[in-house]
Amino acid sequence: MPSLVGSEMCIRDRYKDMDKVYCNIYRYWIPKSEYELRDNMSFSKFLNSPVLVPESELLTEIYIPVSKI
Repeated sequence: MPSLVGSEMCIRDRYKDMDKVYCNIYRYWIPKSEYELRDNMSFSKFLNSPVLVPESELLTEIYIPVSKI
């Protein structure tokens, strides 16, 4: 599932599944994990372009600031 990069959680998944990924992280993973949200904004990084690849191959990374409880 998520990997930790410094004090940010990073998730890489297909762009079309991002709504499910966000829901799973905020609703299920964070409450059950040993982490809590930090007071910073999350952001997304688009790894490829819809101009260059089919929609089914679009990849996105989500970075969510967390800290260990």
